[in-house]
Amino acid sequence: MKETAGEFWGELSGEYDEIIRKLVSPYPAMLWALFYYLPSDFAPSRILELGCGTGNLTAAIRKRWPQCEIVVVDAAQQMLEKTMQRVGSHLLTPIHSKFEQLNFEPKSFDYITSSLALHHLPTTNFKLFLESCYSWLKPGGFYGILDCVRAESARLYDRANEYWIELAKRHGLSDAEMQEQINHHRAHDHYPVVIDLACWLRDTGFEEVDILWRHCIWAVLQGRKPMQE
Repeated sequence: MKETAGEFWGELSGEYDEIIRKLVSPYPAMLWALFYYLPSDFAPSRILELGCGTGNLTAAIRKRWPQCEIVVVDAAQQMLEKTMQRVGSHLLTPIHSKFEQLNFEPKSFDYITSSLALHHLPTTNFKLFLESCYSWLKPGGFYGILDCVRAESARLYDRANEYWIELAKRHGLSDAEMQEQINHHRAHDHYPVVIDLACWLRDTGFEEVDILWRHCIWAVLQGRKPMQE
């Protein structure tokens, strides 16, 4: 087993898209929710994407806002290279870094988002990192999270995990691939309780905080930085 999540997914970068289609079959619906609940006239000029992977979300951002600058971050250099190949270098800035090591000027971005990445942060670091993201956003900017979450109840979380495994196998993930993902999850993932995550966003200072979409072990949340701080 690889020592870090970046190493694990970096080695699987060539198979990443196929695995995600099986492992996270509702991903298109999650992307829909991430964008749908933004104001129809929202036109960011600079976006920070945390954990770009092979560029699935990056490509969707570029299609929606062709002229925006996108700063993409990933702990795996292989993922950044895949994203650059897929989306191109125009208005795209790749940063090879762990999230905890990032440092941007305050009010640098109109929109910050992430896709299936922040759950690699331990809970304490997650809460602190939200504060950093809040400071990096311009007033009126949005923060959209598409990620893995858990129920507060252990019984409900266990049922959700059972359904996740059932869905993945139904979509073609082999028993061996499923076990590899389960082992990785147990070693590296820190799924926040979805209600807690919404509260952390609110406590950080975000307004209009809501759980926009939820299914099984996944959720989409959004918050907006007030126009007046």
